[in-house]
Amino acid sequence: MIAFISDASGRADLFVQPFSQSHRPLGKPIQAFSYPRSVQASPTFRPDGKKIAFVSDKNGTPQIFIIDTPCPGKDSKPHPFCITKKYRHNTCPSWSPDGTKLAYSAMIDGTRQIMVYDFLTKEEIQLTSGSRSEERRVGK
Repeated sequence: MIAFISDASGRADLFVQPFSQSHRPLGKPIQAFSYPRSVQASPTFRPDGKKIAFVSDKNGTPQIFIIDTPCPGKDSKPHPFCITKKYRHNTCPSWSPDGTKLAYSAMIDGTRQIMVYDFLTKEEIQLTSGSRSEERRVGK
């Protein structure tokens, strides 16, 4: 399965596309999330594939949301929840190999810093500080 953003509907929405064992698309893409007058970006699967982290500005500024990966054949739409509460303008989500943490970039006092959300403690932890932008390091 792949997750991607498409603006085919006139706005940037989150979709997933299931594939067969022979790497052929299974049916049409599934719209996983859409919100009026908002933009979604940067989808990334948790290592087990059961959840997707993505960026959405549905609350005004870019925030990191988590959503269950939609299942083919089910009509129910998963509901996203926002994990970024401390700072505004959060981007570039990247999962830890075990899926218990998510690194991302946050704008703090006008500078990009690296944050980690810990799903076990439900805490946002700031990893970097200072006047130098750290966004380029996320995902490395």
